[in-house]
Amino acid sequence: MKSATSFYLHEFNFGGAELVLASVANLLAAHGVEVEVVVSRRGAAHHFLSSAIPAIETGTTRTLKDLPFLVQYLKRERPARIVSTLFRCNVIVVLASIIAGYRGEVVLRETTCLYERLAGGARYRVLYTRMLYWLMSLRADRVLVPSRSVLPGLSMLSKRYAAKASLAPNPLRVRPCAVKSFDFGLRVVVLSRLDPVKSIDLTISAVGMLGGEVVLEVYGDGPMRPHLEAQASMQLQSGSYHFHGFVSDVESAYERGGVFVICSIHEGFPNAALEAVIAGMCIVVVGRRETFEDLALLFQLDEKCFVESRDPGALAGRLRDVRRDPSRYRASREAIDAYVSGVNERVLAAYGHTVLK
Repeated sequence: MKSATSFYLHEFNFGGAELVLASVANLLAAHGVEVEVVVSRRGAAHHFLSSAIPAIETGTTRTLKDLPFLVQYLKRERPARIVSTLFRCNVIVVLASIIAGYRGEVVLRETTCLYERLAGGARYRVLYTRMLYWLMSLRADRVLVPSRSVLPGLSMLSKRYAAKASLAPNPLRVRPCAVKSFDFGLRVVVLSRLDPVKSIDLTISAVGMLGGEVVLEVYGDGPMRPHLEAQASMQLQSGSYHFHGFVSDVESAYERGGVFVICSIHEGFPNAALEAVIAGMCIVVVGRRETFEDLALLFQLDEKCFVESRDPGALAGRLRDVRRDPSRYRASREAIDAYVSGVNERVLAAYGHTVLK
């Protein structure tokens, strides 16, 4: 059996889960771990992965079609462990490991909980998902979650699976307190995949209510970009908004300061929001108390950082308040330093490694 740690992901696109997995792979490789990545195709964000890490392409177009390739890969290469993220990829890795008779470690990373998305849906979908989580619980050696808020939902799907879960921090792509300017009154920042579930249209509507007071900066790409650009052109003043597309240097999005806004309908523990807080940005979380409480637990954030209502007017009012008193909307240097201290060591340990001296 090889000593390598292999990562499986269907493709590298602009999603947070894909970028976190690439960050973990890069960190392990930088600390002397032999790393390989299996993908169906490289995707638009593949360049974020270190060029020193070999990427093996399956050449398929659907996740399910990766199964035969993964079975043969595990039989042939026999890595010490295989890591995957996202529900459909986790299922495929478990099936491949069972069929291949793979005896290495299977590490599954959960990004959010499917249970809340299934609530109120067809009963057969809930039963089918529970069956798959039961199957994963039989083979998973480690289940990694980004925050405690994911655990109750996992328990509703499979108590055995949830019992294997442990917290795993994400590698950082920003320096602590990287913000160079503290003019928080002029800039609203969104860094996200431009997808309907992210509710970026809500942020655009709120900024539109502020007239020319605020500049909106959107970083990221995705299927909703044409729609969001059209909405911005109708609701915002010319020159008061910018769509930058995907950026590999996320610190450049934060260093000029401002307020980071997150309005997702479904969200686990958003890595972009975590990095924004660490960089020294102000932050406002809309609608999802679980997301706010995860961040507040780590950084002792003020309750004013959370907006319960998903009405654009409520967010617009909170953005005005950020201008008046930005200090209430950002973490202290002490809280940031406490989180950052030893974070890479914690990441390595979560994925089964120690720092190589």
